[in-house]
Amino acid sequence: MKENYYFSHDSNALTDPKILSMRCEYGMEGYGIFWAIVEMLRVQEEYKLELNKLNYNALKMLCMTQIDIEDFINKCINEYSLFETDEKYFWSDSLCERMEKKDDVRQKRKSAADKRWDKKEIDTNAVQNDTNAMQVQCKQNANAMQNDTKERKEKERKENKEKDFINTSCSEPKGSKPEEEIIIELTLNDKSKYPVYKEDIERWVELYPAVDVIQELRKMEGWIEANPQKRKTKTGIKRFINSWLSKEQDKGGNLVGMPHSTTLSNMPKQFKTAKEKSYEAMRRFVGGDSFD
Repeated sequence: MKENYYFSHDSNALTDPKILSMRCEYGMEGYGIFWAIVEMLRVQEEYKLELNKLNYNALKMLCMTQIDIEDFINKCINEYSLFETDEKYFWSDSLCERMEKKDDVRQKRKSAADKRWDKKEIDTNAVQNDTNAMQVQCKQNANAMQNDTKERKEKERKENKEKDFINTSCSEPKGSKPEEEIIIELTLNDKSKYPVYKEDIERWVELYPAVDVIQELRKMEGWIEANPQKRKTKTGIKRFINSWLSKEQDKGGNLVGMPHSTTLSNMPKQFKTAKEKSYEAMRRFVGGDSFD
């Protein structure tokens, strides 16, 4: 685990008489240098620094200051009593006392943690013994449950088989039609296709006799492709188709005045009977042979 280099200091250090005496000469820059030195002492193994040129230069570079660091440390030792020395090393008694308490607390926590791990190991062995005993019971329970599961699955399989038989034997759902009867498909708003069947077209031919239904359906698909944001839903597409065909019928349709070949001869055979009937009705409506 990475060492945490935190250390505490008094919140009123700024007004400590020793600090004030040092600040009187060096100002807040000296206050910053002092704490930089304390932080450097904190990371040393015994919280001490050797009095030598190497450390003076290192601290001067660290603090980016023009103050003479050697002179500053000597005054902190001899005049301000902020550091102690044995003529080879210097240190802070306050820092050492705080770190001694911190180290003592850390050691106690480590000892407590070791005891917890030892206890946990003992408890783990006891749990393992209980586990072995439980495994035997669980195995017996599992065998019983497995038999119950097999019986339940067999019952479900039979029920599903009966449901499949009923579903396949029932008549085709209302509204569904053989796929081969799909004449054209219109794209819906969810990009699925709405199938138009032969029966639908025959019904629309009867309702809108003046309209070329297939051609209008092609126009609808073209309009839908050109206006994807206006595509219809599954429930709204029939209303859209009827509205379109109704408007075309009100306009007079697109069969009146058109060549006969464009309306009947191009139509699929399965529509001709109904279309021819509507066409004959339109001929009578608009005036006989002039319709051709």
